Amino acid sequence: GIWVALLISWTFIKYLIIWLSANLLSVSKLINVHFYEYIRISHFFYLLLTIGILLLSLHIPYQIQDWYNAFKTILVVAYILRTIILWYNANSFSEFRKLDFFSYLCVSEIIPLMIYIKMLFFI
Repeated sequence: GIWVALLISWTFIKYLIIWLSANLLSVSKLINVHFYEYIRISHFFYLLLTIGILLLSLHIPYQIQDWYNAFKTILVVAYILRTIILWYNANSFSEFRKLDFFSYLCVSEIIPLMIYIKMLFFI
């Protein structure tokens, strides 16, 4: 129950960040496209990651600690790929000035990615 509540809270906070940054830059048409792509890519990746972790823990449970660093790296690569895919899909959806679009992506994707990397690798 706690994990579900945290996941729902994180998703809601992410939607608020996307909504706020899109409205500040007057690109409110982009909110639904960006959030749909964010959820779609995240769910696909987390499904594959969960299946992989379950299979590893069933077959070699004593080595799961050894795989921890690999999973951290896979998560960072997946987040970077998700940011690139979101950038491509959102940029093809409507036209932006480059500075506005970069500001939007910084607020909605890049800054949370940097916070995640800091928490994952340096804490």
